[in-house]
Amino acid sequence: MGETVVATFACTPLVIISVTALEDGEHVIGRIVAELGYGNTPLEVVSFRSYNQKMQAEDSVLVINRQMDADLIS
Repeated sequence: MGETVVATFACTPLVIISVTALEDGEHVIGRIVAELGYGNTPLEVVSFRSYNQKMQAEDSVLVINRQMDADLIS
């Protein structure tokens, strides 16, 4: 998919949007990659790359929520 933007909404979905799909003033459709639960209010999304024991890169996001525990999503 190339470079992506990770976004959340005031309700529950976590979506990814291809950077190449972004056009000034245009409607964009993202792909839902996680449902974070009813009543959830995401406050922050932190993306990072870590390395497993075999030194293979793994990309993840940590979603910090207002009412619920943080979600770690690969």
